[in-house]
Amino acid sequence: MLGRDVAIKVLPDEFAQDTERLRRFQREAKLLAALNHPNIASIYGLEQSDSANYLVLELVPGETLAARIARGPIPVDEAREIASKIADALEAAHEQGIVHRDLKPANIMLTPDDKVIVLDFGLAKVFVDETPNADSSMSPTRLRQGFGEASPDGTRVGVILGTAAYMSPEQAKGKHVDKRTDIFAFGAVLFEMLTGKRAFAGEDVSETLAYVLTKEPDWRALPAETPATLRQALRVCLTKDSNRRAHCIADVRLAIDGEFETTTEVSSPPTGWRPSWAVAAALALAAVTGTAIWNLKPEAPRPVARVSITLPDVLPAWVNQVMAISPDGTRVVYSANNQLYVRAMDQIETTALRGTEGGRTPFFSPDGEWVAFWSQGTLKKIPIGGGAPVSLCDGQGRWGARWGADDTIVFGQRGVGILRVSADGGTPEVLVPVEAAGEVIYGPQVLPGGNAVLFALGDTNSTWDEAQIVVHSLDNGETKVLVEGGRDARYLPSGHLVYVRDQTLFAAPFDVDRLEVRGGSVAVVEGVMGYRSNSGAAQFSVSDTGSLVYVSAGRLVNRALVWVDRDGREEALTAEPRMYAFPRISPDGSQVAIDVRDRELDIWIWHFSRETLTRLTFGPGVENHPTWTPDGRQVAFSPEQYGIYRKSADGTGSVKQLTEEMRTGPYAFSPDGDRLVISLRDPGGSWGIGVLSQDGTVETLLSTEYNERNAELSPDGDFLAYESDESGRYEIYIRPFPNVEDGRWPVSSSGGTQALWSRDGQELFYLAPGGELMATRVRTEPSFTSGKAEVVFAEGIYYTNPLMRTYDISPDGERFLMIKEVKPDGASWTELLLVQNWFEELERLVPTEN
Repeated sequence: MLGRDVAIKVLPDEFAQDTERLRRFQREAKLLAALNHPNIASIYGLEQSDSANYLVLELVPGETLAARIARGPIPVDEAREIASKIADALEAAHEQGIVHRDLKPANIMLTPDDKVIVLDFGLAKVFVDETPNADSSMSPTRLRQGFGEASPDGTRVGVILGTAAYMSPEQAKGKHVDKRTDIFAFGAVLFEMLTGKRAFAGEDVSETLAYVLTKEPDWRALPAETPATLRQALRVCLTKDSNRRAHCIADVRLAIDGEFETTTEVSSPPTGWRPSWAVAAALALAAVTGTAIWNLKPEAPRPVARVSITLPDVLPAWVNQVMAISPDGTRVVYSANNQLYVRAMDQIETTALRGTEGGRTPFFSPDGEWVAFWSQGTLKKIPIGGGAPVSLCDGQGRWGARWGADDTIVFGQRGVGILRVSADGGTPEVLVPVEAAGEVIYGPQVLPGGNAVLFALGDTNSTWDEAQIVVHSLDNGETKVLVEGGRDARYLPSGHLVYVRDQTLFAAPFDVDRLEVRGGSVAVVEGVMGYRSNSGAAQFSVSDTGSLVYVSAGRLVNRALVWVDRDGREEALTAEPRMYAFPRISPDGSQVAIDVRDRELDIWIWHFSRETLTRLTFGPGVENHPTWTPDGRQVAFSPEQYGIYRKSADGTGSVKQLTEEMRTGPYAFSPDGDRLVISLRDPGGSWGIGVLSQDGTVETLLSTEYNERNAELSPDGDFLAYESDESGRYEIYIRPFPNVEDGRWPVSSSGGTQALWSRDGQELFYLAPGGELMATRVRTEPSFTSGKAEVVFAEGIYYTNPLMRTYDISPDGERFLMIKEVKPDGASWTELLLVQNWFEELERLVPTEN
């Protein structure tokens, strides 16, 4: 009507059908139309014809910057001129609060009269569903819908808008974006103009996003004549940490225009330079007078600082990971007192995470907003700021887990391999199966790009220090050994592979593209706690920002055996403090069989009167769960839940195998010794209860969709006490034995585990969720009844393990044998060691190619 040529952009049909989305864009289009700048293409209106909605845009003649770059690199002076005009356009938009979100060479026009016009301001939020270009790494990308609330600008956090090759790291993670995202994209465009190749060049979207998150551009590709200030402008634009990136495009434009250049040129400034943006305005004014320069002097390496973090709680002597540091290095979450706590680095106080009772093995989500953990056989997550925990799936919790960038969690499972489950919950899928009997996997981590998994591969007949560090390709299924001898491997953003062996942290350069270790391993931190027992865990954690936190090998607690009477008074045994677990007092009360998990990982016998500790089992692997025969002459045990064996308590004679049943362990013999109540575990990880007869046959007693475990027979053999999570938490129940379907009586009402009968059968004990020892009077005639539960004692710090009972009662019923966690002489047991800016030291000790 006005006689001018225009461009028409038709909106997708699904867009037009979304009333709220259309209304929101109409509001935003009015704001965009108000932009009046010579370097910004105008929006004339949003129109509708029949069912079609379309934008009326300025028709800009010429070629795209992408077409110009396709012919080769642009000379430095010409590139500076183009970049200055692009920055001018961004500056005008940012002043209006408008973020482009999809700046790239294809959205920049070069006109015949040497104008530079930026297209599609603010439209990335609208056209994310357009058909992608042939090169998927250059296509607008929209990943999954987030579960967070909408941000103030109407964009939901968790939705990735933009083009992969030019996305900022925070944009690639689906986080809220601001003008610093445009500055990152601007730096990527300028780098491409000068070099003729993309700063982050992957073959597809996944690989490109991985490069954006983990790789640095090839700074050597910049032309030799590139001025130092221009090089530095690129570096501060492409800094991955948005807090250290340039905050204002106007300052970048001044640098590009040469306002801060001095007469002394530096050909190639070292990595790590950055401008002091806080004084940008003053420097700009000084530049006009010709008396000052931009603050581009090399930034000194950040000092490596070592500090200890004193905790108000005792770290448990536990075989799993006891702590984790958040990706941004601002928080530490740790397990203590049978729950999780959070400590912010800038605060003295710690905060208990309510709802994490029984929580162990914590690890963070990639954005640091959630903590995942295992609790009583269930994988859960909870907001770091507090809230209700969310159950994700069932499984074993001691084989390591990682939360990936694709919002899935991978974790190891004995006898199965590596499983993967959505961070929103669901049914786990097998990602990497174990290939041979006895193989055990710990600590899987999906590497950047999502095409390979790193983990430690051990077996039941060796220690974890003898395990292999391997990488498994998800593309071709091949497994490659990277390191012989090591545990708990991690790939770090610094480009290093780290792992622990002999309580020493080692590092090696790692090429994540070729899945190869480049160079030998170097010992970088000594004295990192790593257990010799049946867990591949090592007690260290590294943030994406380069902070290391770990537990010193000399600072973790040990365990002592103590008698505790009904008034809570303690009497320590003279037995040497060791890693004791699962004590079982003999029928006559003269000895205790106990699992020791530090040196030989075997069953030992402590004789109370002689005060001697004698080794009972000598198998090559882990042997645990001791159970006395009624006559006190033999002890049954399980070699890591693979079959059940029996041996004379005096150590004489040979070991007799009672059953080859896998995934099982002994609980209690019937009074006549003819039957043994045992644990059963299905391949999915659920616990059940069975009975083993003398002829070796196994009968299932309880096997449901819930977990039933820690069974104990009454002294007369007529009743079975056990714990079940059928109510949503573990409670104590009683059933008749062996006819378990003839009755069922709940005992606890506020949570309970690890039931134990008194020797006279008139009391039942169990542990409350807070660790208190509870007791209730019971009667079995004419039918079972129980009284009100009372606290026996609550004071002291006693070791617990959800898998088996960790205490026992004396024959007279007046004392309880408990395991108390104690510190080694001269060592602190409430400290974590923090190394800040550790990546600086790591790169010095183990240089990489980055």
